[in-house]
Amino acid sequence: MTPALHGAKLELPGGEAFSTVPGGLLINLTAGQRLYHAGDTALLTDMQLLRGQVDVAILPIGDRYTMGPADAVRAIEFIEPHVVVPCHYNTWPPIAQDGEAFKDAVGDRARVQLMVPGQELTF
Repeated sequence: MTPALHGAKLELPGGEAFSTVPGGLLINLTAGQRLYHAGDTALLTDMQLLRGQVDVAILPIGDRYTMGPADAVRAIEFIEPHVVVPCHYNTWPPIAQDGEAFKDAVGDRARVQLMVPGQELTF
C-alpha cells in the first residue's frame, strides 16, 4: 500500500466524520511485472520512491478531487513507468478532461493507454 492524498467526509446529522483513508497499491504480478494504482490522489513527492519499479501506472487526471493532467505528467516523471492508464476523469462534468491532450502532454515519457469501461489491458 502506498500513500495517497484525498479526503472525504460524511455530511450526516450527528455523524460528521471522515470516511476514507486514501491509499494506492503497488502490485507485484506473477510474471515479475508491477502495477501501480495511485488511487484518488494528488501529486505526492513520495511517488519518486517508485522510480524504476513500475511497469504500468494508473493515474488520476480529473483535476478536481485528484491530480490533473499536468500533475499526472509530473508523476510520470517521478515514477518512470512504461505504460500509463489515466483514470478518474470524464465520468461527470466537473472532472471532464481530454484524454488525447493528456497523451500528447506525456509525449515519449511513457505509452499512454486510453481505456473505456469494460476494456482490458494486457501487458
